[in-house]
Amino acid sequence: MTARGSLQEEYATALVRHIAKADERALHRAYELGRKALGGGLGVLDLVTLHDEAVGQFVDRSAHPDARMEFDRAAEFLTESLSAFEMSLRGYREANSGLAALNSTLQQLYELAGGLNRCRTEAEIMSFSIDQMMRIPGVKRAWIDLHTVEGVNPDHTTIRPNAGDSAPSDPTSPRPCGFSTNSDSQLSEHTADNGTKYTCVPLTIEGKIAGALNLCRSVALLEEQRRTFVSIADQISNALERARLYEILELKVEERTRELVKASKVKDEFLAIVSHELRTPLTSINSVIALLDAEKLGSIPPSVRKFVKLARRNCERLIAIVNDLLDLTRISRGTFEVNLQQVELTPILVHAIESRRVNPESRNIELAIADNAKKVWIEADPPRLQQVIDNLLTNAIKFSDPNYQIEVNVDCHTDFVRVSIADHGVGIPKEFQDHVFEAFTQADSSSTRNRGGVGLGLNVARAIVEAHHGKIGFSSVEGKGTTFYFDLPVALK
Repeated sequence: MTARGSLQEEYATALVRHIAKADERALHRAYELGRKALGGGLGVLDLVTLHDEAVGQFVDRSAHPDARMEFDRAAEFLTESLSAFEMSLRGYREANSGLAALNSTLQQLYELAGGLNRCRTEAEIMSFSIDQMMRIPGVKRAWIDLHTVEGVNPDHTTIRPNAGDSAPSDPTSPRPCGFSTNSDSQLSEHTADNGTKYTCVPLTIEGKIAGALNLCRSVALLEEQRRTFVSIADQISNALERARLYEILELKVEERTRELVKASKVKDEFLAIVSHELRTPLTSINSVIALLDAEKLGSIPPSVRKFVKLARRNCERLIAIVNDLLDLTRISRGTFEVNLQQVELTPILVHAIESRRVNPESRNIELAIADNAKKVWIEADPPRLQQVIDNLLTNAIKFSDPNYQIEVNVDCHTDFVRVSIADHGVGIPKEFQDHVFEAFTQADSSSTRNRGGVGLGLNVARAIVEAHHGKIGFSSVEGKGTTFYFDLPVALK
């Protein structure tokens, strides 16, 4: 007995038992059989026919002469009533199946696009694309050909056969289908003598065909599948074009980086040579000027003394610039070092400020040390720390009105001490604040600026503070002044 015959027999038996004996369990059994039949793909009209046949068996056994005729009329009416529902149900199932297929295609395209965006090289793109193609039902083989001027480039060919399927041993052997570089076709198909279907979709870069996506299938493509493969090929083409642009950009960046490294090395060597060559004669000149200023070489008239003092200040300024240049070369080469030792902070600050007060423009410096910071100890290199303070004081004096004070404040926190140097000068322009600590930068870099310096003091100060495991920063308001500060860890005695 067939499956349909068995179902019909079971269904009829259940209905007859229900009609003859009012057996509700038999009706429930018939209902469950009907649901199972519909779930297994049996159509509504087929189930109606099954119902008719089952009830017909009961009617045929009935003694009433009109029972058969009445039943036929009812069955005919029921069939006509349900035929529209049957057509709607079939349409729904077909539409649902189409939507499921479309959703699967869109999901595959989405995954492909996401994966291709993560690929950076042609090899990565092709490997990922082939893996995706091999997941498509019916695809037996997939490979990508990228063309050079001479033809197929073997280094850019990938073949991935499914298990049990043999791939061509020579990737560069002639393909069943392909494209010339000036072809306008979107897709090429070919059926081999053994019935295998080959599909070739061109890959374009900068509007020119640069290769092809090849698929080997056991069945022919549907029109919707052709459009899908063309979309996939477009995504692969875009990814390949992006990878080539990225490769070109990477090569240019590498070349530019080599040029910059070479230029930086030449700059450092030049600065080191110039600084060393200048330092020795400047030191000698400064020593002689100091002897003249102290009248160790004889008395000098008052009219000459002011020029001697001016020469000494300018010579000391040049020596400071040379020292900053030497420090900059050490920073660039990674050879900048500090000799850390446990020292008391207050004497270093006092010495740095007192050494500046010998100059008339530095007499308005006020030092304020909080009670909790007067006996604080830190790990520092005293000469280098004094250099930081001197650079920040020089910067404050340079941009302040002589009539206003420079305020040096010291405050101790839980695990660090902060030294801040505040002026009431012109402030730092907002657009320049991100470049304050860069070497050779100044807010006014024109040749007509009225303030000296080469823009190295703050850069060197930052390097020294960071070598002390500290940090340096500032706050500034244009027209009101600037406060530079640096924090240093408190020493654990």
